Amino acid sequence: MRTFLYIFLFVFITSCGFNNVFLVPTKLDNQNAPYKAVYNKSTDTIVVSDKVNFQPQFIAAENKLVDYPYHIESSVFESKSGNKLNAWVIANDSVYNGKNIIFFHGNAGNLVSQHKLMLPFVKAGYKVFMADYSGFGFSTGKATRKNVLVDGNSAVEYFTNLDTTTRWIIYGQSLGGHLTPVVALANQDLIDGIVVEGAFTSHQDIGANTAGFIARILIAEKYSAKKSIKQFKKPVLIIHSTEDNIIPYRMGEQLFEVANEPKQFYQVDKCHICGPIYFSENILQKMDVLFGK
Repeated sequence: MRTFLYIFLFVFITSCGFNNVFLVPTKLDNQNAPYKAVYNKSTDTIVVSDKVNFQPQFIAAENKLVDYPYHIESSVFESKSGNKLNAWVIANDSVYNGKNIIFFHGNAGNLVSQHKLMLPFVKAGYKVFMADYSGFGFSTGKATRKNVLVDGNSAVEYFTNLDTTTRWIIYGQSLGGHLTPVVALANQDLIDGIVVEGAFTSHQDIGANTAGFIARILIAEKYSAKKSIKQFKKPVLIIHSTEDNIIPYRMGEQLFEVANEPKQFYQVDKCHICGPIYFSENILQKMDVLFGK
Protein backbone atom coordinates (compact mmCIF):
# COMPACT_ATOMS: atom_id res chain seq x y z
CA MET A 1 0.00 0.00 0.00
CA ARG A 2 2.81 2.40 0.90
CA THR A 3 4.61 1.61 -2.35
CA PHE A 4 1.44 2.36 -4.32
CA LEU A 5 1.08 5.67 -2.46
CA TYR A 6 4.66 6.64 -3.29
CA ILE A 7 4.12 5.82 -6.95
CA PHE A 8 0.88 7.80 -7.00
CA LEU A 9 2.54 10.82 -5.39
CA PHE A 10 5.49 10.63 -7.78
CA VAL A 11 3.25 10.51 -10.84
CA PHE A 12 1.00 13.29 -9.51
CA ILE A 13 3.84 15.63 -8.61
CA THR A 14 5.76 14.92 -11.80
CA SER A 15 2.65 15.36 -13.90
CA CYS A 16 1.87 18.70 -12.26
CA GLY A 17 5.44 19.78 -12.87
CA PHE A 18 5.24 18.90 -16.54
CA ASN A 19 1.89 20.58 -17.02
CA ASN A 20 3.08 23.78 -15.34
CA VAL A 21 6.35 24.04 -17.25
CA PHE A 22 4.60 25.33 -20.38
CA LEU A 23 3.72 28.65 -18.76
CA VAL A 24 6.18 31.11 -17.24
CA PRO A 25 4.10 34.28 -16.98
CA THR A 26 5.70 37.67 -16.54
CA LYS A 27 3.35 39.57 -14.25
CA LEU A 28 3.36 43.37 -13.96
CA ASP A 29 2.15 45.48 -11.05
CA ASN A 30 1.41 49.19 -11.12
CA GLN A 31 -0.96 49.29 -8.15
CA ASN A 32 1.54 50.76 -5.70
CA ALA A 33 3.41 53.07 -8.04
CA PRO A 34 3.58 53.77 -11.78
CA TYR A 35 5.15 50.88 -13.69
CA LYS A 36 8.30 51.94 -15.51
CA ALA A 37 10.61 50.10 -17.89
CA VAL A 38 13.38 51.04 -20.30
CA TYR A 39 11.80 51.16 -23.74
CA ASN A 40 14.42 52.11 -26.27
CA LYS A 41 17.72 50.85 -24.74
CA SER A 42 19.20 54.29 -24.17
CA THR A 43 16.85 57.06 -23.08
CA ASP A 44 13.16 56.33 -23.55
CA THR A 45 11.02 54.86 -20.77
CA ILE A 46 7.57 53.32 -20.93
CA VAL A 47 5.39 54.43 -18.02
CA VAL A 48 2.02 52.99 -16.99
CA SER A 49 0.27 54.97 -14.28
CA ASP A 50 -3.32 54.38 -15.45
CA LYS A 51 -4.69 51.75 -13.06
CA VAL A 52 -7.92 51.21 -15.01
CA ASN A 53 -6.96 50.70 -18.66
CA PHE A 54 -3.15 50.60 -18.24
CA GLN A 55 -2.56 53.16 -20.97
CA PRO A 56 1.19 53.41 -21.65
CA GLN A 57 3.13 56.63 -22.15
CA PHE A 58 6.62 57.04 -23.54
CA ILE A 59 8.94 59.43 -21.73
CA ALA A 60 12.34 60.66 -22.92
CA ALA A 61 15.32 61.31 -20.66
CA GLU A 62 14.40 64.98 -20.31
CA ASN A 63 10.98 63.90 -18.96
CA LYS A 64 9.12 64.83 -22.14
CA LEU A 65 6.58 62.68 -23.99
CA VAL A 66 8.04 60.82 -26.95
CA ASP A 67 6.08 61.05 -30.19
CA TYR A 68 6.45 57.74 -32.04
CA PRO A 69 4.89 57.36 -35.53
CA TYR A 70 2.30 54.98 -34.11
CA HIS A 71 -0.13 55.09 -31.25
CA ILE A 72 -1.23 52.50 -28.72
CA GLU A 73 -4.70 52.31 -27.25
CA SER A 74 -4.89 50.16 -24.12
CA SER A 75 -8.10 48.67 -22.76
CA VAL A 76 -9.37 45.88 -20.54
CA PHE A 77 -12.00 43.31 -21.46
CA GLU A 78 -13.42 40.27 -19.70
CA SER A 79 -12.44 36.90 -21.06
CA LYS A 80 -14.76 33.92 -20.90
CA SER A 81 -12.19 32.56 -18.45
CA GLY A 82 -13.67 35.12 -16.03
CA ASN A 83 -10.43 37.10 -15.94
CA LYS A 84 -9.84 40.66 -17.09
CA LEU A 85 -7.34 40.89 -19.93
CA ASN A 86 -5.22 43.88 -20.84
CA ALA A 87 -5.42 44.53 -24.59
CA TRP A 88 -3.52 46.85 -26.91
CA VAL A 89 -4.37 48.14 -30.37
CA ILE A 90 -1.33 49.53 -32.20
CA ALA A 91 -1.88 51.61 -35.34
CA ASN A 92 0.30 53.59 -37.71
CA ASP A 93 -0.44 57.31 -37.53
CA SER A 94 -0.43 57.79 -41.31
CA VAL A 95 -0.77 54.42 -43.13
CA TYR A 96 -3.38 51.66 -42.97
CA ASN A 97 -3.49 48.81 -45.49
CA GLY A 98 -6.92 47.52 -44.46
CA LYS A 99 -5.56 44.37 -42.78
CA ASN A 100 -5.47 43.56 -39.09
CA ILE A 101 -3.19 41.22 -37.14
CA ILE A 102 -4.20 39.52 -33.92
CA PHE A 103 -0.89 38.76 -32.22
CA PHE A 104 -0.53 35.87 -29.77
CA HIS A 105 2.80 36.37 -28.04
CA GLY A 106 5.07 33.74 -26.56
CA ASN A 107 5.82 32.58 -23.05
CA ALA A 108 7.70 34.57 -20.38
CA GLY A 109 6.58 37.90 -21.80
CA ASN A 110 3.72 40.37 -21.99
CA LEU A 111 2.44 43.27 -24.08
CA VAL A 112 5.11 45.64 -22.82
CA SER A 113 8.01 43.37 -23.77
CA GLN A 114 6.59 41.56 -26.80
CA HIS A 115 4.74 44.20 -28.82
CA LYS A 116 7.93 45.52 -30.41
CA LEU A 117 8.05 42.38 -32.55
CA MET A 118 4.94 43.64 -34.33
CA LEU A 119 6.19 47.17 -35.01
CA PRO A 120 7.59 46.33 -38.49
CA PHE A 121 4.07 45.27 -39.47
CA VAL A 122 2.57 48.44 -37.97
CA LYS A 123 5.11 50.44 -39.99
CA ALA A 124 3.93 48.62 -43.12
CA GLY A 125 0.33 49.63 -42.44
CA TYR A 126 -1.13 46.73 -40.48
CA LYS A 127 -3.19 47.43 -37.39
CA VAL A 128 -2.12 45.09 -34.59
CA PHE A 129 -4.40 43.79 -31.84
CA MET A 130 -2.96 41.88 -28.89
CA ALA A 131 -3.93 40.81 -25.39
CA ASP A 132 -2.08 39.34 -22.45
CA TYR A 133 -3.24 35.91 -21.31
CA SER A 134 -4.56 35.41 -17.78
CA GLY A 135 -1.77 35.93 -15.27
CA PHE A 136 0.48 37.74 -17.77
CA GLY A 137 1.27 41.46 -17.65
CA PHE A 138 -1.61 43.40 -16.11
CA SER A 139 -4.18 40.67 -16.85
CA THR A 140 -5.83 39.09 -13.84
CA GLY A 141 -6.19 35.42 -12.97
CA LYS A 142 -3.94 32.40 -13.16
CA ALA A 143 -1.83 31.31 -16.08
CA THR A 144 -3.04 27.87 -17.16
CA ARG A 145 -3.18 26.14 -20.51
CA LYS A 146 -6.97 26.10 -20.31
CA ASN A 147 -7.07 29.85 -19.68
CA VAL A 148 -4.64 30.50 -22.55
CA LEU A 149 -7.02 28.76 -24.94
CA VAL A 150 -10.16 30.43 -23.58
CA ASP A 151 -8.40 33.81 -23.60
CA GLY A 152 -7.27 33.32 -27.20
CA ASN A 153 -10.80 32.60 -28.37
CA SER A 154 -12.16 35.49 -26.31
CA ALA A 155 -9.59 37.86 -27.80
CA VAL A 156 -10.59 36.94 -31.36
CA GLU A 157 -14.25 37.51 -30.54
CA TYR A 158 -13.54 40.82 -28.80
CA PHE A 159 -11.19 42.21 -31.45
CA THR A 160 -13.18 41.20 -34.54
CA ASN A 161 -16.27 42.82 -33.05
CA LEU A 162 -14.36 46.11 -32.97
CA ASP A 163 -13.96 46.09 -36.77
CA THR A 164 -16.11 43.86 -38.98
CA THR A 165 -15.07 45.29 -42.33
CA THR A 166 -11.43 44.27 -42.72
CA ARG A 167 -9.32 41.15 -43.11
CA TRP A 168 -7.98 39.40 -40.03
CA ILE A 169 -4.76 37.42 -39.69
CA ILE A 170 -3.60 35.67 -36.53
CA TYR A 171 0.18 35.83 -36.03
CA GLY A 172 1.42 33.60 -33.22
CA GLN A 173 4.91 33.02 -31.88
CA SER A 174 6.16 30.05 -29.81
CA LEU A 175 3.46 29.40 -27.19
CA GLY A 176 1.21 31.72 -29.17
CA GLY A 177 2.22 29.93 -32.37
CA HIS A 178 1.01 26.65 -30.95
CA LEU A 179 -2.21 28.37 -29.87
CA THR A 180 -2.83 30.00 -33.26
CA PRO A 181 -4.08 27.00 -35.33
CA VAL A 182 -6.33 25.90 -32.47
CA VAL A 183 -8.00 29.30 -32.10
CA ALA A 184 -8.08 29.89 -35.87
CA LEU A 185 -9.90 26.60 -36.43
CA ALA A 186 -12.52 27.50 -33.82
CA ASN A 187 -12.98 30.93 -35.46
CA GLN A 188 -12.42 30.00 -39.09
CA ASP A 189 -15.30 32.16 -40.35
CA LEU A 190 -13.72 35.26 -38.78
CA ILE A 191 -10.10 34.65 -39.82
CA ASP A 192 -8.50 35.05 -43.26
CA GLY A 193 -5.25 33.23 -42.53
CA ILE A 194 -2.53 32.52 -40.00
CA VAL A 195 1.20 33.02 -39.46
CA VAL A 196 2.87 30.51 -37.14
CA GLU A 197 6.43 31.24 -36.02
CA GLY A 198 8.69 29.08 -33.86
CA ALA A 199 5.80 26.90 -32.67
CA PHE A 200 5.79 23.43 -31.15
CA THR A 201 3.54 20.74 -32.59
CA SER A 202 1.90 19.62 -29.34
CA HIS A 203 2.43 19.80 -25.59
CA GLN A 204 3.37 16.12 -25.48
CA ASP A 205 5.84 16.52 -28.36
CA ILE A 206 7.72 19.40 -26.80
CA GLY A 207 7.64 17.67 -23.41
CA ALA A 208 9.06 14.51 -24.93
CA ASN A 209 11.77 16.57 -26.61
CA THR A 210 13.03 17.46 -23.14
CA ALA A 211 12.09 14.51 -20.95
CA GLY A 212 11.61 11.58 -23.31
CA PHE A 213 8.70 9.16 -23.56
CA ILE A 214 7.67 9.62 -19.92
CA ALA A 215 6.37 13.08 -20.85
CA ARG A 216 3.83 11.54 -23.21
CA ILE A 217 2.41 9.60 -20.27
CA LEU A 218 2.39 12.45 -17.78
CA ILE A 219 1.32 15.39 -19.96
CA ALA A 220 -2.36 15.82 -20.67
CA GLU A 221 -2.82 16.92 -24.29
CA LYS A 222 -5.59 19.47 -23.91
CA TYR A 223 -5.25 20.81 -27.46
CA SER A 224 -2.75 20.44 -30.25
CA ALA A 225 -1.51 22.66 -33.08
CA LYS A 226 -0.74 19.73 -35.35
CA LYS A 227 -4.25 18.33 -34.99
CA SER A 228 -5.97 21.67 -35.52
CA ILE A 229 -3.87 22.81 -38.47
CA LYS A 230 -4.89 19.69 -40.40
CA GLN A 231 -8.47 20.95 -40.39
CA PHE A 232 -7.82 24.64 -40.99
CA LYS A 233 -8.72 25.50 -44.59
CA LYS A 234 -7.35 29.01 -45.06
CA PRO A 235 -3.85 30.30 -45.98
CA VAL A 236 -0.99 29.34 -43.67
CA LEU A 237 2.54 30.78 -43.40
CA ILE A 238 4.92 28.86 -41.16
CA ILE A 239 8.23 30.42 -40.10
CA HIS A 240 10.94 28.55 -38.24
CA SER A 241 14.63 29.11 -37.63
CA THR A 242 17.24 26.45 -38.22
CA GLU A 243 19.08 27.96 -35.24
CA ASP A 244 16.08 27.82 -32.88
CA ASN A 245 17.37 26.43 -29.57
CA ILE A 246 13.96 26.53 -27.87
CA ILE A 247 11.60 24.78 -30.31
CA PRO A 248 13.18 22.20 -32.67
CA TYR A 249 13.19 23.18 -36.35
CA ARG A 250 11.64 19.83 -37.29
CA MET A 251 8.42 20.83 -35.51
CA GLY A 252 7.94 23.70 -37.92
CA GLU A 253 8.45 21.27 -40.79
CA GLN A 254 5.94 18.85 -39.28
CA LEU A 255 3.29 21.56 -38.95
CA PHE A 256 3.86 22.59 -42.55
CA GLU A 257 3.61 18.99 -43.76
CA VAL A 258 0.11 18.49 -42.34
CA ALA A 259 -1.21 21.99 -43.15
CA ASN A 260 -3.57 22.45 -46.07
CA GLU A 261 -2.93 24.51 -49.18
CA PRO A 262 -2.46 27.37 -49.76
CA LYS A 263 0.61 27.34 -47.54
CA GLN A 264 4.19 28.54 -47.45
CA PHE A 265 7.18 27.60 -45.32
CA TYR A 266 9.80 30.24 -44.62
CA GLN A 267 13.10 28.87 -43.31
CA VAL A 268 15.12 31.49 -41.47
CA ASP A 269 18.16 31.52 -39.23
CA LYS A 270 18.95 33.63 -36.15
CA CYS A 271 17.30 33.24 -32.76
CA HIS A 272 13.96 31.82 -31.62
CA ILE A 273 11.02 33.97 -32.87
CA CYS A 274 13.35 36.65 -34.19
CA GLY A 275 11.82 36.65 -37.67
CA PRO A 276 10.28 40.15 -37.43
CA ILE A 277 13.59 41.57 -36.21
CA TYR A 278 15.77 40.27 -39.07
CA PHE A 279 13.41 39.26 -41.88
CA SER A 280 10.33 41.50 -41.67
CA GLU A 281 10.49 42.58 -45.33
CA ASN A 282 10.50 38.98 -46.55
CA ILE A 283 7.72 38.01 -44.13
CA LEU A 284 5.62 40.95 -45.33
CA GLN A 285 6.14 39.92 -48.96
CA LYS A 286 5.06 36.36 -48.21
CA MET A 287 2.02 37.62 -46.32
CA ASP A 288 1.07 39.74 -49.34
CA VAL A 289 1.25 36.68 -51.57
CA LEU A 290 -0.81 34.49 -49.25
CA PHE A 291 -3.30 36.97 -47.88
CA GLY A 292 -3.43 39.55 -50.67
CA LYS A 293 -2.21 43.14 -50.79
